[in-house]
Amino acid sequence: MEHGNLDREAIATRLEDFGDDEVLDAARQFLQNPKARPISRPLRGPAAKLLRVWSVRLQNTRLTGRKLSGAAALVERLRALHRSTAVRAYALETEEKVGLFYFTVEDNKFIGLVLTDKPDPRIALGNWEFAMGKREESSKASK
Repeated sequence: MEHGNLDREAIATRLEDFGDDEVLDAARQFLQNPKARPISRPLRGPAAKLLRVWSVRLQNTRLTGRKLSGAAALVERLRALHRSTAVRAYALETEEKVGLFYFTVEDNKFIGLVLTDKPDPRIALGNWEFAMGKREESSKASK
């Protein structure tokens, strides 16, 4: 799984147990869906920023009732990382769900994932880009 490539099978092989077998099973099932497709290019950002964003989103679920499967485990794993650790995120969607899969940039280690019902796409992409910062450039040489 190279930094610019998004392959659902490659992501599936990198998933590791992170304390919630039900969510992990749902993620594998999501990735086996032949209709799962990328929402955008992989994005990257520092662990500290992602921790702030996902901590707030997790707190907001108490008000909204929106289910963010895997978010609690992701927040715990982000807390364990150094705040400057670069994290890469892959976002895929099916007709019903959005899956966000997080890996360290340096060694491509699985950090966690979030699965949720598919929201309004205009809101989702805007929040996604805000959470991760700028889009990752595939190659500066191509400019």
